Parts: sequence; structure tokens; C-alpha cells
Amino acid sequence: MEANKINFTIDLIHRDSPLSPLYNSSATPYELMRRAALRSYSRANFFHSSMHIDDKQYVSSLTEYKGEYFMEIYIGSPPVAFLMIADTGSSLIWVKCSQDYKAQHFNPPSSSTYDTIPYNSEFCKALRNINIGDANACEYDRQSYKDGSYTSGILSKDTFHLNFTSSGSHPFPEVVFGCSKEHHIYQESSQVQGIVGLGAGVLSLVSQLKSQIEFKFSYCLLPIGSRKTNKLRFGAGETISGVKVVSTPLVLRDPSSRYYLSLQSISIGGKTTITSQRQGNIMIDSGTALTMLHSSLYNNLEDIVKKTIGGTPIEDPPKEFKLCYEAKSIKVDDLPEMVFHFDGADVHLQSAHTFMKYYTHVICMTIVPNDRLSIFGSMAQVNFQVEFDLQNKKVFFAEVDCTAM
Repeated sequence: MEANKINFTIDLIHRDSPLSPLYNSSATPYELMRRAALRSYSRANFFHSSMHIDDKQYVSSLTEYKGEYFMEIYIGSPPVAFLMIADTGSSLIWVKCSQDYKAQHFNPPSSSTYDTIPYNSEFCKALRNINIGDANACEYDRQSYKDGSYTSGILSKDTFHLNFTSSGSHPFPEVVFGCSKEHHIYQESSQVQGIVGLGAGVLSLVSQLKSQIEFKFSYCLLPIGSRKTNKLRFGAGETISGVKVVSTPLVLRDPSSRYYLSLQSISIGGKTTITSQRQGNIMIDSGTALTMLHSSLYNNLEDIVKKTIGGTPIEDPPKEFKLCYEAKSIKVDDLPEMVFHFDGADVHLQSAHTFMKYYTHVICMTIVPNDRLSIFGSMAQVNFQVEFDLQNKKVFFAEVDCTAM
């Protein structure tokens, strides 16, 4: 799959945007926020349940969190469009398949460029529960999870078109993916055909495109409820640069599909939280809305926030959050800027990154405690261009207006 180096940008569709098949025009901003919070907990629990297994056992499922962002991919010859979950927390690409032209399924016989992956290939060895199928094909059986979800199928390859437009597209031949012939899928995601793994494992889209995109991809996220489109960029292109660009080492841990950073401390004004020196102590994930911190760090941060804001927090906040205030009791200007001090990079977060109006009369901090897994979530990444450089193992942050991207 070697080719000239290229770069291109495609739309990244938030599940609650008007472009999404899951869009609900009657949902209030508070309902959207509550659902995003609940998905965050569900996703964090899923990650925790698979933390102690190797990458062969980790295949993301549609049930785990039902997807935060979607991307459209065209597969096959002739190309057919599929709406897929874009997942920075997994590696395998997989799509619903059917041999009998079932609606919203990929049909292998209809593509002249389709083929199966042999059992003895490196791609097949990256999965568990593999069997030799017809013609030495690699079949994977029930990549399953605690919640009862699973996917089984044939490891395959075909041509992918990642930005199919009237003016042309970028075809990528022989992209390896799971042709899922059996799967258990949460009903709400029935209109979503599969998952695109953007992790660091050998089966991910980023790893497969390799030098063509210079091992780089980036995204620029908008606030929940925005009617504009988020952007996902592959390749270096106009590599982000300038005085507001900072970078921090990317730490790859087991499973290798996930991305971790090293968070040293958080500061508000002249007050700084307890320092944590452990490398790779926080996962960065676009599929988790909330930011989650170990309670030892969270409790220290909450104390500083309370002293900075003043006033009295709500005694019984909504169960999805830990720290909330009556909106009439505080001013927006009272909400503090926070600086997340990563290894070599200070990321400045405005109050819009860390607080959200939950009901008309309640404002909640969108950072919550979680002793199982710390996650730097998507709300904290809004209006940053976040670039992953897998070759040099770095993550870059640049403050930008994502609506202008």
C-alpha cells in the first residue's frame, strides 16, 4: 500500500448533529448532556473491563458506548457508502456483512476488488479466536465482551474511499477489515454499519495507511449541539505550528490500541494539585465526553475549584456529576481557567471546557472522579486541533476555532 504522501480532511459527524441518523430534534441541550455523561461512564467501564487483556482480545463493539462520532466511508468496487463509528480507542475496522444483499450491509460478491486475508498473515495473528476458513481464509470467532456483545466474521480486504466527492476521492486498495457475519448490536445503533479503529494497533486505519499519511491524523472538535461539522484530517498537510502549539509524549500501553499521556498536575491561578509523576497515567479519547480523574487528584482539584469560585455547591447534584452550583449563585466570570500540565505541554482550558449548564438553573463541572481509569475527554478538547504523530510518538495541541477548519 505504498504511495505518495497525501493529506485530506473528511467530516466527523457527532451523533447528536442534524447530519446524524440518530439526531433527535426534540432533545433538549440538558438531555443531550445527560446522555453524553452516561455514555462516558459506560465507555470508561468498558475500557476498564478490558484493561488487562492483550490487543488480540480487544475489538471495539457497537454496544459499548454507541458511538460519539461517525465518519462515512465508501468500500468496494463499485464503492458503497457506510456510516461508521470513528473510534480512537480501538484498532480493528469492521463492517456488517451479508452474502444476500441485506440492507445496510456490505456484500462481498458485489465488489470486484474484495478478497479474504489468509490465516497465516500478520493481520490474522493480531486477533484471537481465529480459525482456518474456506480457501485458507482467516475467520475470527466471537470477539466478545462483558456486556454480552460480540462480532464474528472473516478478516478481509478491499478498496476504501475516505473522502468520496463529485470531484474525486482518495482510493486506498487492500485495506484490511473484519467482514462481520454475526454480531450483537444495540438497537439504537442499527443505522450504523460498523467501526473504524483509529488506535495504534496493526489493524487500525492509521497503521494501515502508514507512510501515505506520514503516520499522522488529527481532529478538531466542536461543542455538543453544534450544527457545524467536526473535521478529521489524515496526513501532515499543513502541520499545526505557532506559539500556541504544545506537544507531549504519546505513551502506548497494553492494549496498544489506546493512547495515553502523562498528566503531572492541574493548576488554577497560583494553586496546583498534587503532582502525579507516573508515565501514561491518563488516556486521551475522543469518544468519552467527560474528563475523568483518579479521586486522589480529583479531590484536590475540587477543593481548589470550590475555594476559587466561592459560594455553596448543590448538596445533592445530578448523579452524573460531582460538583454543581445553582446558576444564580455564581457568575460565569467566577468559573476558573484550568491548566492541565502534561509532560512538556501546558494545555489551557477555559470554563467552557470544564463546566456546562446542565439545567436552566444548574451549572456542573464536567470533570468527575473515576478510580478505575483517568480519561482526558472530548469536551476538554473542543476548539483544539489535536494531532497524533505515531511515528514520533507525540500528541500536539493547538488552540483554534474549529468552526473555521
